[in-house]
Amino acid sequence: MKSKKLHIEYNYDFTLLGLATSAREYKLAWHINSALGVRLVKQQELSVEFLNDREITISHFLFKTEYSTFRLLKNKSLAGAGKSGFLLAELAHFDYLIMINDDGGFFDPDGTLAALKSIPVVEYLASININKLKEKENLIFE
Repeated sequence: MKSKKLHIEYNYDFTLLGLATSAREYKLAWHINSALGVRLVKQQELSVEFLNDREITISHFLFKTEYSTFRLLKNKSLAGAGKSGFLLAELAHFDYLIMINDDGGFFDPDGTLAALKSIPVVEYLASININKLKEKENLIFE
């Protein structure tokens, strides 16, 4: 009997930034709010299930307009949430990930990057090429 496979192609049309800092997430969110003039709001924790029956719970903040979305995601699983792990293990050197989906032109790419780099608690910030990530499917949720 012939079997058929369903192949799904996701559209990764967002900007991904990796951020290293020793600051707590609420303090980092406050700094980002001040630097970018946004209002990041703490959301309910995200539970991400992997194919190997592993599950992690991550914390995140969200700012959303009609056409733009800015997410601050903690890359490491919450401490009391069962097994530890990373949302993107290949980017384990980053404490936080920032996803920017900007169809409305709310965020100027160069201005946003410069404003985030000017935050005093940000130790390192880098733009990440999504197409080179092996675990990029972990970023599809909602």
